Amino acid sequence: MYAAGCQILQLLDLTLAEINNSTQLLPNISLGYQVLDCSLDTDCLDSTLLFLSNKKTMYVDSQPLMYKKQTDIKAIFGPSYSATALGIGGIISASATNQKLSNKELYPSFMRTTPNDKNLVLAILQFLKGIGWKWVSLLVSADDYGSDVGKSFTELAPEYGLLVEMRKVQFSLFNQSVYYDENGDPPFGYDILLLRNQGSEFVFKSIGVYSQKTRQESIDENWVLFLRNKTDEYNCHLCPKAHWSPQGSERCFPRTLRYLSWDSGIGVGLLVSTSAVLLVVVATGAVFALKRHTPVVRSSGGKMAFIMLASLLSSCICLYGNFGMPSTLSCHFRTLSELCFTVCLACIAVRSCQLLCIFKLAAKLPKACDFWIKDRGQYVLIFLCTVPQVVISIYLITGDVPVPEYFEKDMVLLTCKTYNPFLNLSYNAALILLCFVFSYAGKNLPDNYNEAKCIAFSLFICIVSRVSYMTVITVYKGDTVDFHIACSLVNVSAAYGSYFLPKCYAILLRPELNTTAHFQSCIQLYTMQKSTH
Repeated sequence: MYAAGCQILQLLDLTLAEINNSTQLLPNISLGYQVLDCSLDTDCLDSTLLFLSNKKTMYVDSQPLMYKKQTDIKAIFGPSYSATALGIGGIISASATNQKLSNKELYPSFMRTTPNDKNLVLAILQFLKGIGWKWVSLLVSADDYGSDVGKSFTELAPEYGLLVEMRKVQFSLFNQSVYYDENGDPPFGYDILLLRNQGSEFVFKSIGVYSQKTRQESIDENWVLFLRNKTDEYNCHLCPKAHWSPQGSERCFPRTLRYLSWDSGIGVGLLVSTSAVLLVVVATGAVFALKRHTPVVRSSGGKMAFIMLASLLSSCICLYGNFGMPSTLSCHFRTLSELCFTVCLACIAVRSCQLLCIFKLAAKLPKACDFWIKDRGQYVLIFLCTVPQVVISIYLITGDVPVPEYFEKDMVLLTCKTYNPFLNLSYNAALILLCFVFSYAGKNLPDNYNEAKCIAFSLFICIVSRVSYMTVITVYKGDTVDFHIACSLVNVSAAYGSYFLPKCYAILLRPELNTTAHFQSCIQLYTMQKSTH
């Protein structure tokens, strides 16, 4: 007995128990049942003969059962399938739906608890008419059930405006003509599919088609990955440049391109950080522009402070060229990022030197101080400090700076490569040391002009970050673009934090410090302390 038959038997047992235990359904009457296996046609025939036969002999005598007025058998529940029920007849079925069983001349005692197939066909036809279909293709099972349903469907379909596909039908579907030949065969061919391994899953890719009409196939050669050399099947051959092959394999697989994409986890983090620093620099520039006539902004160098902000802003903008697939242009942005930061370092060095000249060397070198103040000597020195890095940048940009491809097994690493990355970093490292010396020499200046501690600390951070980055590019042979962005952000943030952050604090949160009287008192206090020594 099949599993479905066992479930029906359990349901029957439960139902009879409920009826027999009820005082309202059939009082004083107990129902019982006898189970005979009817899972298969052969089993059903044996069960039927056993039911009709004399228990003591194999002689079948149906008269005592059919005509005896007093009998304990009140109903016979037959098989579920129509094909089996057609051979038994006088039963009650829960799922035999064949229309022939409704013929009372052939099956006078047959009953069922489910609609016949004609109702099913009518329901399907009504549904197809409701959704506006005009033609259908009919597929039925190869038995009495399928034959009767198909016949009924075909006869009733024209009444609902439906066309059941015959051999003479011809129409267009998805830009392809659909018809049948004299043998009833359609003109379809085959799609040629390629099973590809993409990471942790396999996917199918259509690489061509086979036409039954022309008996020709069309294949997209770009998707054919079976690059095995048929002329020499016993010796290993190298895969093409953009492919790789595992050891012992007869196939070559395309390498995966690797670079810092915009939507990667690291890429998004660095992109957000770069944008945040850029917005802070822009906001600071707006604050300085609005307060450009105040003592704090003027003591910060005036126009020189805006040059520093512009250099920091340009350095951040250049960092965007490191995201996405690298190109020769994006590789040049790395060089320009260092050049922009050079301008900021030159301003810090000149600013520190300027304060030393004003407060400590004005009396000893008056002509030099006059040149510095009146003839814009500070801007000349900024230009001279920037020229070496300009020469280095021109040397690197005008040269052949390709985007090399480093192959590592299944990966193609696209990265930028200059003649000497240390050359692009070394000059700024030397300039950082020069700024550190000037800042330390001005540690005893008036409080409003004394930026030595903050600048010295930020320059120390820059030195550490650059030493770390140089170590990484020396040891690590892969793409270091994420380290480059992180190092640049640290340098820009350190320079901004040491020079502009204290001044923004005084302008926005401590306006009493941003007055001429406060600055004059600090200078007088410095002069008095110096005279006492």
